[in-house]
Amino acid sequence: MRTHRGGCHCGRVRFEVEAPAHLEVLDCNCSMCRKVGYLHLIAPRSRFHVVSGPEILTTYQFNTGAAKHLFCSHCGVKSFYVPRSHPDSYSVNARCLDDGSVESMRITPFDGRDWEEAAVKLHDAEALADGGEKLSAIAEFLIDLEKLKLVDRRAYVSDQSRRENSAEHSWHLALGLLTVARELNPPIDIHKALLMALVHDVCEIDAGDTPVYGAVRPDQHAAELRCVDRLAAHRVRLGPELRELWLEFEAQQTAESRWVKVLDRLMPFVVNLATQGRTWKEQSVSRSQVLKISEPVRLHAPQIFEWMRVRIEICVRDGWLRDA
Repeated sequence: MRTHRGGCHCGRVRFEVEAPAHLEVLDCNCSMCRKVGYLHLIAPRSRFHVVSGPEILTTYQFNTGAAKHLFCSHCGVKSFYVPRSHPDSYSVNARCLDDGSVESMRITPFDGRDWEEAAVKLHDAEALADGGEKLSAIAEFLIDLEKLKLVDRRAYVSDQSRRENSAEHSWHLALGLLTVARELNPPIDIHKALLMALVHDVCEIDAGDTPVYGAVRPDQHAAELRCVDRLAAHRVRLGPELRELWLEFEAQQTAESRWVKVLDRLMPFVVNLATQGRTWKEQSVSRSQVLKISEPVRLHAPQIFEWMRVRIEICVRDGWLRDA
């Protein structure tokens, strides 16, 4: 997949579309497409973006009115529109793409004069092709996400036999969030929060884990964003959603993102209790450090913070945390 750019003749309308370098396009012989020489590149809405000029587009509809033909009101060129055959997608005129991004183009005739029969044949062919293509895209995406299992964290699993990995942390965080939501009933969309919990650390696939008590990495956010952008470019619908959820978590402006952060602080704390503070002791962590990184819990979940605060004092008494 790559980003193709294009537009109308006068340049006021510009767009971007994600599509392969080797394009499959349709040459329709209906009364409209035959007159304007339109070559159809069908793209899902998630892969199409109007860069400029939406305000100068003029809409023309005829016959059933299902298709929304969009013309530049200045130069008259139709560079994209919403087709009757794919009302949830866009049809981009392949002739309006800029030079340089298309490596080849295979043109398939579409009998628009007998539209209903041609549309049935087209959707049948797409279903056969899309089934295999979609499953391959899903497999590629899941294999990439599986690499989160390879990212080790500083925390240990409860029997202290090894360190946990970031995939295990995300799973444990999601279950912790679900449990807390059932018991404390925080004002959040739990479905959205669970999705965010599962994806909040996928950035570590490329960027690696940055221990919360370790040195600050000046390039951390940029490295993580590059990874998320790469994952979002996969040919699955979850890709862009994953990116939006991750950005929302990073921004910490919504109730869901804040509660995921609360659990992101609570779960390692619970694991340290289970391992008698092993990770804390290895890094000579102090009371003040734990309190500092637990600030999101104090702000957004004071009941949980009070529970943690009591146990922090016990950990100091037992020598798991430095008294500082």
